Amino acid sequence: MEELVREYRRFGKNRLANRFLMYGPEQGSYRLRVELANFLNRTRGMQVTEKEILITKGTQMAIYLTTELLIRPGDTVFVTEPGYMDANQTFKLAGANLVFIPVDKEGIDVDRIEKLCKKIPPKMIYIIPHHHRPTTVTLSAERRMRLMNLARKYGFAVLEDDYDFDYHFTSDPLLPLASLDTGGHII
Repeated sequence: MEELVREYRRFGKNRLANRFLMYGPEQGSYRLRVELANFLNRTRGMQVTEKEILITKGTQMAIYLTTELLIRPGDTVFVTEPGYMDANQTFKLAGANLVFIPVDKEGIDVDRIEKLCKKIPPKMIYIIPHHHRPTTVTLSAERRMRLMNLARKYGFAVLEDDYDFDYHFTSDPLLPLASLDTGGHII
């Protein structure tokens, strides 16, 4: 402990110590965001810059911040059934009306989404496209395209929680919806 305290003191006396002890930019390290943008563009076919990336302390924080920005009490959010309960709780706390959409072997039921959109389009849809939690189903390419078309047609946001893109054992991953997004609907 004495050695550790001595090293902290020595570091604290360094004229550059304040630079390392200060909070960084709100959106996260610039260099990290540049590297992430390059990585996402190269591996996922996306066209993003560091300006479009926000570093959070985990998925739940990203879901919370997105919800705070987009959802107002009474807004409709489509979520999967079964689904990620922590995300659902975040939407409920923001006052959202949750509509549960079933999941089958091809992912979220886009036919059901289309029928519901004709009555009341959602403000947002939350999806986990690879290895959906808890079913582990991957959203099919055909359904991804249909969901993108519905987002364009009805103007809703899609919160794409693609936490598991890089882990595949029996097949190659499908590109994220964000790689196809030309209308700014995918978060």
